[in-house]
Amino acid sequence: MNTILAKKINDLLLADAGVIAVCADRSYTGEAPQGVQSPYNVLNHIDSSPEETLDDSATMEDTMIQIDCYGKTPALAMDLRSAISNLLIKKEGDTPAIEGVVVYRPDGRCFKETNTELWCAQLDLTLMYNPTAS
Repeated sequence: MNTILAKKINDLLLADAGVIAVCADRSYTGEAPQGVQSPYNVLNHIDSSPEETLDDSATMEDTMIQIDCYGKTPALAMDLRSAISNLLIKKEGDTPAIEGVVVYRPDGRCFKETNTELWCAQLDLTLMYNPTAS
C-alpha cells in the first residue's frame, strides 16, 4: 500500500476520540509488536489496481485494505471495528475522512484466533484514491 495513504489512515485513527477511547494509541501497520496489550488494530494492504479510463489516464486506484481489530472479547473487538468504521465510512454527501479517498464496499467478520486467544473483528475496505496526490 502507498505508505503515504497508510500513514494518513493510521494518523486519522490515532487522532479520533472514538478509536482512542477503545484502543488508546495501539494502532499498527503490518503487524503489532509481540505481547502488545489488547485491544489494538492492525492495518494491512490486500491489493491495488489502477482504475481504468477510456483515455488511459488512470489517476485513481482501487485499493483493498483490511483492518484487524483485536480484543479479549467479541464485543470489545467489534466495538473497535465500529469506532473505525464510523470514522472511515461516510454517508453519501459527507466530507471524506481523508481528502480524495472514497471508501466503499465495507465488509468483515469476527472470529477467535487460536494463536493469540484474542477475538479478531475484521473490517475489509475498498478505497479509491489518487496515489500520485500527496
